[in-house]
Amino acid sequence: MALPSTSNQQPTSTNEEPSRMSDYLRSNLKWFTNRAAPMQNTPEGNFFLKNDEEEVDRTLVHHGAMKMAFGSNFTAPMTDLLQAGARVLDVGYVDNGIISELRLTLTRQLTSGFDVATEYPLSQFTGIDIDSYVLPTSTMPQNTEFECVDVFSMPYAEGTFDFVYIRAMFTYFREEQWVDILREIARVTKSGGYIEVQDASMIFKDFGPIGTAYAEAFGKVMVANKRNLSHATFLTNVFATTMRDTFEFVSKHDVDVPTCHDQELGRQMQEDFAYLARPLIEMLALQGSDDLTKSIDGISFDDAFGEFTTHKTTIGFFSLVAKRL
Repeated sequence: MALPSTSNQQPTSTNEEPSRMSDYLRSNLKWFTNRAAPMQNTPEGNFFLKNDEEEVDRTLVHHGAMKMAFGSNFTAPMTDLLQAGARVLDVGYVDNGIISELRLTLTRQLTSGFDVATEYPLSQFTGIDIDSYVLPTSTMPQNTEFECVDVFSMPYAEGTFDFVYIRAMFTYFREEQWVDILREIARVTKSGGYIEVQDASMIFKDFGPIGTAYAEAFGKVMVANKRNLSHATFLTNVFATTMRDTFEFVSKHDVDVPTCHDQELGRQMQEDFAYLARPLIEMLALQGSDDLTKSIDGISFDDAFGEFTTHKTTIGFFSLVAKRL
């Protein structure tokens, strides 16, 4: 697939609709300092999507798309608790969770006037990630903090948090790791508190030959890295079986998200797909899938997005909410 530019050059403002994905890429959303080298692609392991600047940009785009799809940062019944004052843990920060909304506020409040930080001033937000490269170092609202923490062994006491939120981490953890993650999250969540998992369900609908090739390539990379393509079903079953004595399952929301044909949300998803193209091709090459690599690398974004628009291709997002017993 013809890859988007990785330069920091800003898109030229024009009244014409851009035809190339490089015109869409936003390189100006950079708030972090390189305190450590980004984790690199490997044929197996957690970080096959390396945490470089391009991946951080992608998670910003993905965060915006998920918030737009669900109409809110969260679907859990947390509004009253947040207004009264709650402890919130954002797992796997990488600019893709609730706290990123607080950071985005700092740069856009002059034009939008929307200040999420002041919406819940009595609540305390903690963002964690094992990779210090993605954690911010700039000035933040007083009710936020960021820590380099391993989610498998968190340094927090039992029952510390009222709400634990984990978004878009499907690509970062292997299937067999999720039960351990949920057990550790259960340990630090208060009785009566909530956990919410938001992610892509990897269910594509209404696509043509290009979408088929893309889905095949993405599926091959996911399976090779021990990711469960039925992630939503898998997690639902974990809550209903392995974790049934720990969590009460509350709700599941599913949304079919347009990949191109919606003016706002579709453009967000276009950017998301563009950012995924490069690591997808890299991983296919590492796995020795030469034919599939060539078939994907040879597709232009104009052709791909033209097909997605014509077929009105969608991808599924899901949100799972459970209550700590």
